Amino acid sequence: MEMTKYGQLKEEIARLQREADKVRKDELKSAIQQIRNLMREFGLSLADIDTTKKRVPAESAGKPKTGKRKGKAAKGTAKVKPKYRSPTDSKLTWSGRGRTPKWAAAWVESGRSLDELLIQ
Repeated sequence: MEMTKYGQLKEEIARLQREADKVRKDELKSAIQQIRNLMREFGLSLADIDTTKKRVPAESAGKPKTGKRKGKAAKGTAKVKPKYRSPTDSKLTWSGRGRTPKWAAAWVESGRSLDELLIQ
């Protein structure tokens, strides 16, 4: 019975996979030998190159890191100058960032504009 093109391709894939496995095995032997030679040349032991604390998973090696960094804590944010001042208590100020303070919200609720509270 004649083999179909699909069957021939599957057979070729299997042959190429066997060849790739053999080449990889040979290259690994060579790489391991190079590593051993370098370790000997520099007087290193496995303990010297133990990187369990800094291990990077193979799939993420070389990719840019994302997310929060570990290490030094941020020094905090810089103090922002106040932009608005309460008309009833000059000690009450607001930078215009974050949640609106009750006194400013009450001012706007009464139909007035925040622009009237701007610090000149």
